[in-house]
Amino acid sequence: MQVDGTDADGTPCTECVGFSSFWDFLTAVAKVPAFCNANNGPAYARFGQVAMCAKEFASLVAVYVTQTGPIHNDLPELVDADGNPIADYLSGGQTTEENRCVSTHDNYDETWCDELKNHYNNYAQADSFYTDRIDVNTEDYYPRGAGYVMGIEHYYWMSQILYGDNTLVDDPSILATDPVAFWLAGLKTWMIPQEGRPAPHNIITGQWEPTEDELDIGLSDGMGAVSALLYGASQCGISKHPVANSRKSIYEGLIALLNADDGSWTAADTIYSWEDNGCETVKRMAFPNDQDYAVLPQFAAISYLGDDGFTVNYANDGCYVVDHETDYIIWQKDAWKKCSVAAVEA
Repeated sequence: MQVDGTDADGTPCTECVGFSSFWDFLTAVAKVPAFCNANNGPAYARFGQVAMCAKEFASLVAVYVTQTGPIHNDLPELVDADGNPIADYLSGGQTTEENRCVSTHDNYDETWCDELKNHYNNYAQADSFYTDRIDVNTEDYYPRGAGYVMGIEHYYWMSQILYGDNTLVDDPSILATDPVAFWLAGLKTWMIPQEGRPAPHNIITGQWEPTEDELDIGLSDGMGAVSALLYGASQCGISKHPVANSRKSIYEGLIALLNADDGSWTAADTIYSWEDNGCETVKRMAFPNDQDYAVLPQFAAISYLGDDGFTVNYANDGCYVVDHETDYIIWQKDAWKKCSVAAVEA
């Protein structure tokens, strides 16, 4: 990966160095047991778990390679020792964060990055949940990590899930400098439904199925829906968008490589004819947030605000799962236990 640093004499330099290993990736995956181990949706139940894992791996890596590769980051094309272009699906890993927000990069765009950061900062400043817990003005929460975690909300919850405290809020650069945290940023984006929408994991394993409204805007199963979920308003609905087309090409290149040595399965077997690998036919708009995943309980609480406006307290009965923010997010280890203890003490 391309990492900024200094020479022995203190002169700034940028060069490709060994940032991460395959074992770092496996360490991150070990913390996310549902990855490549899903309850596949009905349409995909006929496929073996290994073949579906290959499909999910290819999907995740296609997003990562595109986001950290030359086209998205406006970097020179990678070539081998003989000057021949390296295949696009092997060209990722050139950066660990959004280059447009890093002043030492050639494509640093201060105006673009300030608009991005202000958008997320203003959102957090308007939400008392975050202002009561963190200082939203201390750091720049621009995109970092394999999944491009961005914004105070996502840094905060990822920090709670991984560390149980504000470690990432206090030092967001960890996602770009610690290899295991870097990969976990990708897995967070991949696995956890956010903002009323499914997670990419839900889409690629068939747990999500498009509603009539989603079908009407061109969404269907497969990698194209993942692209629409993550980048719909900016990259989809355009036949020649370079980044979206690169992601599609990378995905198809990886899928073609993944198959069993004995020929018993191929990743390509798991792709139905109605799936779209790209999102050029999807309307240029954000992925809907008012469909099946619009209300998804992700927090535990000992009380909640009832329909009549009065607080219902379950301190004597334990905790309940709710869809509004609390201190106990269910993706965090021991969250339910901590909530139950709080209920007893209430």
